[in-house]
Amino acid sequence: MAAEATLGCLQSALDPEAIKVQPDVYFPHVVGLARELVSESIRRLDYFRLRKLVHESIYGRKPY
Repeated sequence: MAAEATLGCLQSALDPEAIKVQPDVYFPHVVGLARELVSESIRRLDYFRLRKLVHESIYGRKPY
């Protein structure tokens, strides 16, 4: 959710007609922050738990 919000801010910041921010936004910093948030989310994913959830949603039962 934090990454989505950061990307939304970046989208607004890149739109010159959206708003004028002072001091100017340093885009690489905003993109870097979004990337860190996404990377952290990926690291926190539990592969085996996700595999179980996907299997249950497809087959309606626990794997094996």
